Amino acid sequence: IVIFEIVAVKIKTFDYFFFSIGGYFDGYNVLIMQNDHFEIIKGGYNHLNKYPEPTTELDQNLKRELIAVLNEIQVTKWEKTYDSEVLDGTQWELEIKYNDRKTNKLVFGSNEYPYVKDAENGIILSKTLNPKPDFVKLLTILNKIVGKRNFFY
Repeated sequence: IVIFEIVAVKIKTFDYFFFSIGGYFDGYNVLIMQNDHFEIIKGGYNHLNKYPEPTTELDQNLKRELIAVLNEIQVTKWEKTYDSEVLDGTQWELEIKYNDRKTNKLVFGSNEYPYVKDAENGIILSKTLNPKPDFVKLLTILNKIVGKRNFFY
């Protein structure tokens, strides 16, 4: 019996980062980072009212902190989809082009969130309807980057 283990690729840098989270009735919040700048967008559920804020320079210390969190939560090992098949609730999307755009990671979730159960062995599981603990680490650093405590909930 041959068992293959997916090894988490270390993110050294990223060129593009996109994160969106929200729901139909609550609207959605978006963060886009590119070329050492970021932009945030708060949109309504009807997708007609998008309120972008001005592009802001990305603090390099926060960028390094984000990369450390992404590696800690082993985002490169996450599945493409985490879907609880619950119709309403929270949907989220993450896209990263990293390590000189040689690699791209795209993940979508609907009321389900990945987390590392066993950091020593790197076993990634999912947890339905409760974005803890690894997903909360991601939300925490993203809130720190945009400078708004609960922008991403």
